[in-house]
Amino acid sequence: MKPSPRGRPFKSGTPRLPRAERRESLLKAATESFVERGYDGTSMDSIAERGGVSKPVLYQHFDSKHDLYMEILLAAVRQLRDRVTAVLDNSQAPYDRVRAVVTAYFTFVDEECDASKLIYTAAVASDQQIYSVVQNLRHSLAREFADNIASSAEIDKPTAELLGHGLAGMLTTASEHWFSESNGITREDAIRSLTKVSFFGINSLDEDAAS
Repeated sequence: MKPSPRGRPFKSGTPRLPRAERRESLLKAATESFVERGYDGTSMDSIAERGGVSKPVLYQHFDSKHDLYMEILLAAVRQLRDRVTAVLDNSQAPYDRVRAVVTAYFTFVDEECDASKLIYTAAVASDQQIYSVVQNLRHSLAREFADNIASSAEIDKPTAELLGHGLAGMLTTASEHWFSESNGITREDAIRSLTKVSFFGINSLDEDAAS
């Protein structure tokens, strides 16, 4: 090993990280690449370069680009789902419950930009497995919303399921539009508007059923 000018060993290359730390570093590099270039525009070579490793080292951690992307996407989906379902509290007043759901969704979109962009771009992916991850998220949230609506309002199950899918779809499309083109609408304004539309729309059906 070539001595340094001060007599200490000279080390070339990047420092060797523990496997878990290296893996997290590569996940971060891959996420940045996928967000910037999309799935098709990202290669394992570019991820390895960004992560400061050789491609063989990258393959020691991940079998393929598809597996790597799926791991990142599934983590983003779980994070969004966990945030939203965590606030579905039946002890809250109905209006507060709707607001909490809308707030959780928009807060995630606003604060987790990389994860949000991955979810939105995956929704139009040509890869069926990638596309199905986002579809499963929407169906899962719709079922959660439907069960919550049915348990707190005088609405039959089929109608509650319809409303659940409607609420999930509205949150998805409205938040995506706001994320990509807010046009000066603040997060609080978006939350307030969608909460009112969601709550008073559902509440009007409940009132019709009771009359």
